[in-house]
Amino acid sequence: MSDEKAFQHLYHHLSNEARERLPNSMKTFLRTVEDAPQLISLANGKPPYIAMSDCDPHSTLYPLAQVDYHIPAVSTLGSITSWLDRTAPTQKLSAHNGTGESTIDLAVAMQYGTGLGLSILREQLTQINKLLHSPHQSTRSVILTMGNADAVTKIYRLLGSPGDTFLVEEYSFCGLTNAPIAQGVRWQPVRIDAMGLIPEELEKVLSTWDESRGRRPHVLYCIPTGQNPTGATLPVERRRAIYAIAQKYDLIIIEDDPYNFLQYAENIAPVPNKPNGPASEIVAQFVESTIPSFLSMDVDGRVIRCDTISKTFAPNMRLGWITTNALFCRKLEILTDNSTQHPHGLGQSLLSEILAPTGWGTEGYLLWVWGLRNEYERKRNIFFQTFKNEIGENGHASTKLPIAGMFFWIKIHILDHSRFKIVGSPSEHGPKTNTKELLDELFTKCVNNGVLVMPGALFAMQATDGFVNASSAREEHILDRPYFRMTFVGSDETITQGLKIFGKSLREFFQED
Repeated sequence: MSDEKAFQHLYHHLSNEARERLPNSMKTFLRTVEDAPQLISLANGKPPYIAMSDCDPHSTLYPLAQVDYHIPAVSTLGSITSWLDRTAPTQKLSAHNGTGESTIDLAVAMQYGTGLGLSILREQLTQINKLLHSPHQSTRSVILTMGNADAVTKIYRLLGSPGDTFLVEEYSFCGLTNAPIAQGVRWQPVRIDAMGLIPEELEKVLSTWDESRGRRPHVLYCIPTGQNPTGATLPVERRRAIYAIAQKYDLIIIEDDPYNFLQYAENIAPVPNKPNGPASEIVAQFVESTIPSFLSMDVDGRVIRCDTISKTFAPNMRLGWITTNALFCRKLEILTDNSTQHPHGLGQSLLSEILAPTGWGTEGYLLWVWGLRNEYERKRNIFFQTFKNEIGENGHASTKLPIAGMFFWIKIHILDHSRFKIVGSPSEHGPKTNTKELLDELFTKCVNNGVLVMPGALFAMQATDGFVNASSAREEHILDRPYFRMTFVGSDETITQGLKIFGKSLREFFQED
């Protein structure tokens, strides 16, 4: 039985599109011969084959002989202080064309390939998965992506058919939640609190589902660590409870986890400048300090995990990876082969050289992340302390200390404003106060004073089929909740000056008649 056939019990989760899409026949053919290095081929121009029938440019015609990358020297990893002040020594990594001296030769990296991505890099990322998540054999297949936006939108197409309803945290990243609506997929939000998605609320939605709205949701999309926008991080107990609910109700979990590497202490404390001890011990401490992922809990193949290097290397590298079961991986490969194609060769080449023993290696990469995480934690602490200084413990706004990610979720004490009022009756389904109008005024005042903040309403998720049950009509409407999202990843000056302006704007806003 093939790896894909082992997951036929999950086949019913596939969208109509995924079931009907045919493989790219040329890519499928090439997969059958890619492990035959002595083969002389007249079919395609991919090295080491000799080709006469396809349009693939031969690697000898690439205007590239060598590409050099200068990165922080491995001896400096674990602390980025010297890198920030530009005194750190660097090391050079080189990718060559046709010499065989590179981890991935440019003759291979820059050629057409399959949607999976280059096998050497996938093997390296599989080792990172093994180190961080120890995935069960049911969920070990890796396919490269052009970052998590590419990954998640492809997963929507893998799983979503017109009329389906997906589950989502009641605040979520609008850049991705808009995507499946055009496919005819609807959203059903699930209540969250300061610790993220509430398992009891998830089960309530599923156990009381009204079949007149269509079939019960079979997909949960969530950002479990440093959630965007709220900054909430699911504790391990909730993750286990949510996974158990997924098993009970046959849910697929889309684990969008770009902030997994950025997890911090639960309180304000001095941040160590550099970890002590052998690299292997430091990496072990790093792994131990992270909250177990849904992937690490999965024994059924029902978790599709999305990782990216956008938060730990550079956003516009547009490179990440999906980890899932063999059936879903193959369907995603077919979608990629028939749409975007594999990620860019230079990015795959660079990351592979970094992860190779001649670069940083896996341990070195995690040491870099350790230093990066400490720097973001230091910035988080500055933001929190400055917020308390400028707004005060009993001021017009409050926030909680995030233990991961890049965001603070700021609650405005809108009930204290002199113009706050009730505008709707308890039986109505829409907003019942003028909160949104008042927050729009505060937003405008902040912009006029010179600081940009993100209104929480931009991230508010509402049932896109307009369904409202009797109990939710009596509950606080999501647009009556007074929140802003703020980030702490800017310079120290940006953080302190921005919060001073925000504090001034807040005081002016509440002093108005």
